[in-house]
Amino acid sequence: MENAQSGVFLDVFQLVEGGEDGYVFLHFADVFFQVSNVGFHRSEFRLDDRRNFRLNLKQRVCLLLITKLRVYQLKGHSSFYNSILLDQSVRKTGHMHTKWIIVAGAIVIASCSGNKKQDETKPERVVDVPRSSADSAYYFVKKQVDFGPRVPNTAAHREAADYFVETFRKYGAQVTVQEFQAKSFDGQKLNLKNIIASYYPEKQKRILLAAHWDTRPFADKDKEKPNAPFDGANDGGSGVGVLLEVARVLKSGKTPDVGVDIILFDGEDWGEPEGAQSADQLPSGYKEWWCLGSQYWSMHKHKANYVAYYGILLDMVGAHDAKFFREGTSLQYAPTIVERVWSRAAKLGYSNVFVQQNAPSITDDQQFVSTMGKIPMIDIIHHEPGSQNFFGDFHHTRKDNMELISAQKLQIVADVVLNVVYYEE
Repeated sequence: MENAQSGVFLDVFQLVEGGEDGYVFLHFADVFFQVSNVGFHRSEFRLDDRRNFRLNLKQRVCLLLITKLRVYQLKGHSSFYNSILLDQSVRKTGHMHTKWIIVAGAIVIASCSGNKKQDETKPERVVDVPRSSADSAYYFVKKQVDFGPRVPNTAAHREAADYFVETFRKYGAQVTVQEFQAKSFDGQKLNLKNIIASYYPEKQKRILLAAHWDTRPFADKDKEKPNAPFDGANDGGSGVGVLLEVARVLKSGKTPDVGVDIILFDGEDWGEPEGAQSADQLPSGYKEWWCLGSQYWSMHKHKANYVAYYGILLDMVGAHDAKFFREGTSLQYAPTIVERVWSRAAKLGYSNVFVQQNAPSITDDQQFVSTMGKIPMIDIIHHEPGSQNFFGDFHHTRKDNMELISAQKLQIVADVVLNVVYYEE
């Protein structure tokens, strides 16, 4: 991944209603709730299929009318809303009767907000969430490092891929290997594999968990040997290690209420060095030289019409001193999911690790899953505020080795992810 980018994007969730408006997009960012004061939360929705929700009549009428009112506002009748980048489908939502929308919308908003107090005081259910193992997660990271740097087109890369497939299958997953070729910024043809492990494929509501598994081919930020290979224990290895541990727990623990898909993205870390520009043109459909696997998957999903409720990306989550701030791109695309994850971490006593402070935006796999794949995804990623390097001085250097890795930190991240998954309904 490379450093910060900016933009404005609201968390988007799709609802299809009959009638003249066809596809209507509901914007469930914080600003929506502030404007509408709606007395229910996105997490209350139950996805029956891609086109229908089990909502009671009052909720359906409320959602449709409020959405029409919001689209009317978003189409240019407020300078604030003009600053929001809208999906083309929203701009094309047609034939709205303005006077009726404003009057009816105001009535319904007042009616819908009547249940808000009741919802706020509703006690949270208690779920017995299985715990992860620090030693097991650490083992999974070390196992990857023992293969050597997992640089595409190398033996270590091929051996690691085989190990991931074998391990996921041992832990009961339905495994799909998505093989593809991609061109790198320096003109090399890369043989890449996205590895997808699906749990409880019969469940319609799904959570997507992801990490990248490849290693950058050179330590270009290393002051002494910028062309040397490096282990990638944290950058690549740690996120995969946590997800392998999550897979182990899913196999041995109780079944959650949602389906889980784990994706190991390939080709994430062969982007151009800082300040460099490629002489080659990006292949058709690609937006960056970084994150090739997530871009390919977003254009060619492993399953037709695949959709997930949201996604969580893990990147560089294993360092002894790792702290995770609320990354900017995640806040743009999925602010409610950021709040959900960081709140769950706080309830587990990890607010000193999952820090309730915002961080700049970065280009990482979550950006392409959110924009190209249309699945809102957040990024749990190491950040050192005040550092010249967003990630710390180990990033893309030979310091990224097993000495950097904390088994306890891996367990904290695994437990937070497991709690988020098991508390979904």
